[in-house]
Amino acid sequence: MLNEVTTITSGNKEISLVGTAHVSKESIELVRKTIDKENPDIIAVELDEQRYEALLNKKKWDETEIHKVIRTGRAYLFLTQLLLTNFQRRIGDKLGVSPGSEMIEAINIAREKGIDISLVDRDIKITLKRALNTMTLKEKLKLLYALLEGILEREEIDDEILEKLKKKESAGGGI
Repeated sequence: MLNEVTTITSGNKEISLVGTAHVSKESIELVRKTIDKENPDIIAVELDEQRYEALLNKKKWDETEIHKVIRTGRAYLFLTQLLLTNFQRRIGDKLGVSPGSEMIEAINIAREKGIDISLVDRDIKITLKRALNTMTLKEKLKLLYALLEGILEREEIDDEILEKLKKKESAGGGI
C-alpha cells in the first residue's frame, strides 16, 4: 500500500521504505515527516541519473535534440517516455501537484541537512526497452492507444480517484 512506511532491518542497519505516489500532496508530507523522524544517514530516491537531472532541471528536457534521438535509433523509447511524462503531468496539473514532487522534497531536505543522496533505479531507457521488447505489436499499439487516450481524455482526475489508485497500488515509485 502506498503512503506508508515499512521498516526493514539488515544486520545492524535499519531501512525505512516510504511508499509514495508521484502526484500526491500526502506523499510529500509523508516524506517530510519520515525524514524528520528517522534522521537518516542516506536518502535513496527511486530515480536514475537521467530522470534525476530532468526532474531538477526542467530546461534540459526542452533542450533535447530530437534529430540525435532519431539518429541513435531510440525514437520509440523517447516517444514512449514523452507520452508517459505528459500523462503524469496532466494528472499532476489536475491535482495541483507536479509529478515527482515527493522526490524533489526528499532531495531538497537531503541537501539542506547535508544527507547523502543515492539514486537507486535502473536507467529508464533500459526499463522501457525491455518492456517494449517483450510486447507484441498488438500490445504496443494498445499501449500507444491507451496513452494517447489518457492524454486526450477529458475525465476529471481528483483526489478521490488518486486515493483509489493508491489503494490498488497502481501508482509506482518512492523514496
